[in-house]
Amino acid sequence: MQSRFQEFKERVLSQNPEVNLDLIEKAYHFVEENHRGQHRGEGSDYAIHPIRVACILLEELKITDSNVLCAALLHDVLEDCQVDYAVLVETFGEPIADRVKMLTKEDINRYSSKEERDRVYLERIRQVPREIQLIKLSDRLDHIRYLHLSPSQERQLRYYRETCEKYLPLAKEVSPYLYDQMTTWANGFWKHRANTVSFWENLYQQREALWDLGQVAPPFASFLESPAAPPPGSLAVLGCGRGHDAVFFAQKGFQVVGFDFAPSAIQGAAEVAKKAGVPLKLVQQDLFELIPKYAHQFDYVLEHTCFCAIDPARRGEYVQIVRNLLRPGGQFIALFYTHGQPGGPPYTTDSEEIRALFSPFFEIKTLEVPSNSVERRLGKELFSLMEVR
Repeated sequence: MQSRFQEFKERVLSQNPEVNLDLIEKAYHFVEENHRGQHRGEGSDYAIHPIRVACILLEELKITDSNVLCAALLHDVLEDCQVDYAVLVETFGEPIADRVKMLTKEDINRYSSKEERDRVYLERIRQVPREIQLIKLSDRLDHIRYLHLSPSQERQLRYYRETCEKYLPLAKEVSPYLYDQMTTWANGFWKHRANTVSFWENLYQQREALWDLGQVAPPFASFLESPAAPPPGSLAVLGCGRGHDAVFFAQKGFQVVGFDFAPSAIQGAAEVAKKAGVPLKLVQQDLFELIPKYAHQFDYVLEHTCFCAIDPARRGEYVQIVRNLLRPGGQFIALFYTHGQPGGPPYTTDSEEIRALFSPFFEIKTLEVPSNSVERRLGKELFSLMEVR
């Protein structure tokens, strides 16, 4: 850690020979002393984190202001150490102490919940000077760059969601560079793990299956109850989850086979089907391994939150799986998630990508925004009916 700070000092001097190096060194020793014995989630000494945050400001954002760099080094001492604001003022002066105070979350006992405190904190960060916002965003960027080292998938998921939902919008307003860095991270963080059974099984075990509506998707219900409803036939449901869509189609007379990666999903679907009193065949299997065993066995394939869950690089493979599952003239019934945000899963899509991927192999009969999506997805879905060419 000492060598990392020595390197940091040399780079500060090379970029700003007039920098108050004594003040920065004083801040470093204060951080080292007060964070001593604390460790990050992956096990490293905590004090390495504020040094890296200061390095992001210096090396990537080209900020050499002594007060800003000191505040970056000190940004966690009020919140995570037994340090009073008055001590910071006495040691470093009000300009630095005030910056650190702006970056500090208030005592959680003042709020009804952690969520309420975090909401108020983020509102405050939106109002502070830009240099303070850059420290906070650099802090977040350092956290997520090392998030893959955390042994807790629950912690990874929490930081991932918080970053995408709260800090990416702020970064977009404040710094194109930090927004680009966070977006690149978000788009790639889960890609390889999303191809594993353990990833999805852990989400079910942690009750983090946010794609599960607890009911049939309303656009599917209205479609099957409309004059355009297709006649019952054999139906494959890809990524069936807990089976709400699959059960609804079975209730309408379809012979349904539900496929899913996760054992807990299959177990949940079996329970939902049993409660509904409908026959449902369930298979735990990677959808990319369904061919040749299930080739051309289905009149219909149903899609809902499966396309958005897989690595986008495999979407071309997905199209071929759907095509090969269907009999000649078979139909693909889909509800695509078009949330328009970086990162995933769920990974967003749009009508242009859907047409580009599917139109060489399917006649797209319908591709439209449904009017009856659940509230949180209203205007963010595309319902589609396609037929094998």
